[in-house]
Amino acid sequence: MDPNLNPVVSTAPAAVDPPVAASTATSIPTALVAQTMYVARFILSNRPLTTFHFLKSKDAPFIVQFAKYGFCGVMATVSHTAMAWFFSQHWFPAFDGAPKDVLKWNQIYANLWALPIGNLVAYATNAIWVFTGGRHGRGLEFLLFSLINVVSGVAGIFAGPFLRDALQTGWWAAQLMLIVTSALVNFICRKFIVFKG
Repeated sequence: MDPNLNPVVSTAPAAVDPPVAASTATSIPTALVAQTMYVARFILSNRPLTTFHFLKSKDAPFIVQFAKYGFCGVMATVSHTAMAWFFSQHWFPAFDGAPKDVLKWNQIYANLWALPIGNLVAYATNAIWVFTGGRHGRGLEFLLFSLINVVSGVAGIFAGPFLRDALQTGWWAAQLMLIVTSALVNFICRKFIVFKG
Protein backbone atom coordinates (compact mmCIF):
# COMPACT_ATOMS: atom_id res chain seq x y z
CA MET A 1 0.00 0.00 0.00
CA ASP A 2 1.23 3.46 -0.85
CA PRO A 3 2.06 5.34 2.40
CA ASN A 4 0.97 8.62 0.79
CA LEU A 5 -2.61 7.36 0.52
CA ASN A 6 -2.93 6.48 4.19
CA PRO A 7 -0.70 8.80 6.21
CA VAL A 8 -0.30 8.19 9.92
CA VAL A 9 -1.55 11.26 11.76
CA SER A 10 -0.45 11.93 15.30
CA THR A 11 -3.16 12.81 17.80
CA ALA A 12 -0.66 14.43 20.18
CA PRO A 13 -0.76 18.22 20.26
CA ALA A 14 1.95 19.92 18.28
CA ALA A 15 4.59 21.63 20.37
CA VAL A 16 3.87 25.31 20.81
CA ASP A 17 5.81 27.62 23.10
CA PRO A 18 3.73 28.67 26.13
CA PRO A 19 2.71 32.30 26.48
CA VAL A 20 5.06 34.76 28.12
CA ALA A 21 4.18 35.30 31.77
CA ALA A 22 3.44 38.89 32.69
CA SER A 23 6.16 40.46 34.79
CA THR A 24 6.92 43.94 35.94
CA ALA A 25 8.75 44.51 32.65
CA THR A 26 5.87 43.14 30.55
CA SER A 27 2.72 45.19 30.34
CA ILE A 28 -0.73 43.61 30.47
CA PRO A 29 -1.49 44.39 26.79
CA THR A 30 1.80 42.71 25.80
CA ALA A 31 0.91 39.63 27.86
CA LEU A 32 -2.56 39.49 26.27
CA VAL A 33 -1.05 39.76 22.78
CA ALA A 34 1.42 36.98 23.68
CA GLN A 35 -1.44 34.77 24.91
CA THR A 36 -3.48 35.49 21.80
CA MET A 37 -0.52 34.58 19.57
CA TYR A 38 0.03 31.39 21.60
CA VAL A 39 -3.60 30.38 21.17
CA ALA A 40 -3.52 31.18 17.44
CA ARG A 41 -0.33 29.10 16.96
CA PHE A 42 -1.86 26.23 18.94
CA ILE A 43 -5.04 26.27 16.85
CA LEU A 44 -3.12 26.38 13.57
CA SER A 45 -0.68 23.64 14.66
CA ASN A 46 -3.18 21.06 15.88
CA ARG A 47 -6.06 18.96 14.71
CA PRO A 48 -9.62 20.24 15.28
CA LEU A 49 -10.38 17.72 18.05
CA THR A 50 -7.18 18.58 19.94
CA THR A 51 -7.96 22.28 19.54
CA PHE A 52 -11.52 21.71 20.77
CA HIS A 53 -10.25 19.99 23.95
CA PHE A 54 -7.67 22.75 24.48
CA LEU A 55 -10.29 25.50 24.17
CA LYS A 56 -12.78 23.57 26.33
CA SER A 57 -10.23 23.08 29.13
CA LYS A 58 -10.62 25.12 32.30
CA ASP A 59 -6.80 25.36 32.34
CA ALA A 60 -6.73 27.24 29.04
CA PRO A 61 -4.92 30.61 28.96
CA PHE A 62 -6.69 33.62 30.47
CA ILE A 63 -7.60 35.03 27.05
CA VAL A 64 -9.49 31.81 26.21
CA GLN A 65 -11.18 31.73 29.62
CA PHE A 66 -12.29 35.34 29.20
CA ALA A 67 -13.64 34.62 25.70
CA LYS A 68 -15.60 31.64 27.06
CA TYR A 69 -16.83 33.81 29.93
CA GLY A 70 -17.98 36.35 27.38
CA PHE A 71 -19.82 33.66 25.42
CA CYS A 72 -21.53 32.42 28.60
CA GLY A 73 -22.42 36.02 29.41
CA VAL A 74 -23.96 36.46 25.97
CA MET A 75 -26.09 33.32 26.49
CA ALA A 76 -27.23 34.55 29.94
CA THR A 77 -27.87 38.06 28.61
CA VAL A 78 -29.91 36.78 25.68
CA SER A 79 -32.04 34.59 27.96
CA HIS A 80 -32.49 37.43 30.50
CA THR A 81 -33.32 40.00 27.82
CA ALA A 82 -35.71 37.65 26.02
CA MET A 83 -37.59 37.01 29.25
CA ALA A 84 -37.55 40.73 30.19
CA TRP A 85 -38.93 41.55 26.74
CA PHE A 86 -41.63 38.86 27.15
CA PHE A 87 -42.58 40.16 30.61
CA SER A 88 -42.50 43.76 29.28
CA GLN A 89 -44.90 42.77 26.51
CA HIS A 90 -47.33 40.58 28.48
CA TRP A 91 -47.17 41.18 32.24
CA PHE A 92 -45.68 44.63 32.78
CA PRO A 93 -46.22 46.83 29.69
CA ALA A 94 -42.95 48.76 29.43
CA PHE A 95 -42.99 50.01 25.87
CA ASP A 96 -45.05 52.92 24.55
CA GLY A 97 -48.57 53.90 25.55
CA ALA A 98 -48.27 54.54 29.26
CA PRO A 99 -46.94 57.42 31.38
CA LYS A 100 -43.13 57.54 31.64
CA ASP A 101 -43.12 56.68 35.32
CA VAL A 102 -45.25 53.58 34.70
CA LEU A 103 -43.00 52.49 31.80
CA LYS A 104 -39.91 52.91 33.98
CA TRP A 105 -41.28 50.85 36.87
CA ASN A 106 -42.74 48.19 34.57
CA GLN A 107 -39.32 47.74 32.98
CA ILE A 108 -37.83 47.31 36.46
CA TYR A 109 -40.46 44.68 37.38
CA ALA A 110 -39.95 42.78 34.11
CA ASN A 111 -36.19 42.69 34.66
CA LEU A 112 -36.53 41.57 38.27
CA TRP A 113 -38.64 38.62 37.09
CA ALA A 114 -36.10 37.81 34.34
CA LEU A 115 -33.08 37.97 36.68
CA PRO A 116 -33.35 34.42 38.13
CA ILE A 117 -33.57 32.91 34.63
CA GLY A 118 -30.45 34.70 33.44
CA ASN A 119 -28.72 33.75 36.70
CA LEU A 120 -29.41 30.03 36.19
CA VAL A 121 -28.08 30.15 32.63
CA ALA A 122 -24.99 32.11 33.74
CA TYR A 123 -24.20 29.75 36.63
CA ALA A 124 -24.68 26.56 34.64
CA THR A 125 -22.58 27.67 31.66
CA ASN A 126 -19.79 29.20 33.77
CA ALA A 127 -19.58 26.16 36.06
CA ILE A 128 -19.41 23.80 33.07
CA TRP A 129 -17.09 25.71 30.71
CA VAL A 130 -15.17 28.48 32.44
CA PHE A 131 -14.41 28.31 36.14
CA THR A 132 -13.15 25.50 38.35
CA GLY A 133 -15.33 24.80 41.35
CA GLY A 134 -14.09 23.63 44.70
CA ARG A 135 -13.41 26.78 46.70
CA HIS A 136 -16.83 26.19 48.31
CA GLY A 137 -19.44 23.43 48.17
CA ARG A 138 -21.89 23.62 45.23
CA GLY A 139 -24.68 25.09 47.38
CA LEU A 140 -22.55 27.91 48.80
CA GLU A 141 -20.94 28.40 45.37
CA PHE A 142 -24.38 28.90 43.77
CA LEU A 143 -25.48 31.17 46.63
CA LEU A 144 -22.39 33.42 46.30
CA PHE A 145 -22.68 33.40 42.50
CA SER A 146 -26.34 34.40 42.77
CA LEU A 147 -25.63 37.08 45.40
CA ILE A 148 -23.00 38.71 43.17
CA ASN A 149 -25.36 38.46 40.20
CA VAL A 150 -28.24 39.97 42.17
CA VAL A 151 -26.15 42.89 43.47
CA SER A 152 -24.73 43.75 40.05
CA GLY A 153 -28.00 42.94 38.28
CA VAL A 154 -30.18 45.03 40.59
CA ALA A 155 -27.75 47.95 40.21
CA GLY A 156 -28.12 47.67 36.44
CA ILE A 157 -31.87 47.05 36.60
CA PHE A 158 -32.45 50.28 38.53
CA ALA A 159 -29.78 52.31 36.69
CA GLY A 160 -31.12 51.52 33.20
CA PRO A 161 -34.71 52.75 33.57
CA PHE A 162 -33.71 55.83 35.57
CA LEU A 163 -31.19 56.72 32.88
CA ARG A 164 -33.94 55.98 30.34
CA ASP A 165 -36.04 58.60 32.05
CA ALA A 166 -33.22 61.11 32.54
CA LEU A 167 -31.72 60.75 29.06
CA GLN A 168 -35.01 60.22 27.22
CA THR A 169 -33.83 56.92 25.72
CA GLY A 170 -35.87 53.84 24.85
CA TRP A 171 -36.22 50.32 26.25
CA TRP A 172 -33.23 48.87 24.34
CA ALA A 173 -30.82 51.61 25.41
CA ALA A 174 -31.83 51.06 29.04
CA GLN A 175 -31.24 47.31 28.62
CA LEU A 176 -27.77 48.00 27.20
CA MET A 177 -26.97 50.18 30.23
CA LEU A 178 -28.13 47.32 32.48
CA ILE A 179 -25.83 44.85 30.69
CA VAL A 180 -22.74 47.09 30.86
CA THR A 181 -23.28 47.92 34.54
CA SER A 182 -23.69 44.25 35.48
CA ALA A 183 -20.81 42.87 33.40
CA LEU A 184 -18.26 45.25 34.92
CA VAL A 185 -18.61 43.66 38.36
CA ASN A 186 -19.32 40.00 37.62
CA PHE A 187 -16.13 38.55 36.11
CA ILE A 188 -13.73 39.64 38.86
CA CYS A 189 -16.09 38.67 41.69
CA ARG A 190 -16.86 35.28 40.18
CA LYS A 191 -13.22 34.48 39.41
CA PHE A 192 -11.80 35.45 42.79
CA ILE A 193 -14.68 35.04 45.27
CA VAL A 194 -16.92 32.25 43.98
CA PHE A 195 -14.70 29.84 42.05
CA LYS A 196 -11.14 28.57 42.52
CA GLY A 197 -9.89 30.07 39.32
